[in-house]
Amino acid sequence: MENLDSRKMRLIEFIVAENEPDAIKQLEDLVHKISYDEVSRSKVIGSRPNGVRVIKSEFVECIQRTLIDVGNGEYISLEELDKRSGTW
Repeated sequence: MENLDSRKMRLIEFIVAENEPDAIKQLEDLVHKISYDEVSRSKVIGSRPNGVRVIKSEFVECIQRTLIDVGNGEYISLEELDKRSGTW
């Protein structure tokens, strides 16, 4: 198996040899995404009322799942929620 330093050098050589602006832009975007993902995994953006910390990546994941649910019609209206809450 190739060691880590050899793999890094191979990537560097690939990037240096690349001459297409679109390919360089794609590589830049990928590096940005990787960096963003690393920060998101540990960045605390708030806390819940019970004191549990809210991590950015978990929050974004929850929003993405919610958007998918809404896109699939899996939601209830405010009026329906109001009716249901009257029976709690």
